[in-house]
Amino acid sequence: MTSALKFAGYGINEVTGALNAVLGTTANGVATLLKGAGYTVNQVLGALNSVGSYSQQAMTNALTWAGYSIGEVTYSLHQILGISYNGVASLLRGAGYGVSQVANAIEAYWGDFSDEALAEVLGYAGYATSELKSFFGDAWDDIKGVFCGIFGC
Repeated sequence: MTSALKFAGYGINEVTGALNAVLGTTANGVATLLKGAGYTVNQVLGALNSVGSYSQQAMTNALTWAGYSIGEVTYSLHQILGISYNGVASLLRGAGYGVSQVANAIEAYWGDFSDEALAEVLGYAGYATSELKSFFGDAWDDIKGVFCGIFGC
């Protein structure tokens, strides 16, 4: 049905509005149907943001649920919604991504961070000290002073 509406010339916002209002489709369902119809992650996020009354977390969850990669989601959250790396990290964590996945996605998009800076981003995202200690391994001893000074340990 979504592909038929797209083929018939309806815009993505019209299709999203119909899926949302008429069918009562959730953000996850809307994103999945739109992706299946060939819309890009940026188009889907833009439509969810314009038409739905979804939270940023719900939209992030929906993009993940629809099968977009963590890299695509990271890029789109920053490009379409203007969210900073701290916010993106928090949203990705909320969508169920692990600490290494989020760290890799943040560095892949924004470039390399020092260990201290990356630990701070991941700390603000809500990852536990034990998760960070495991992720950073031996380097944790060098950065824990800065991290614990901000977040407590």
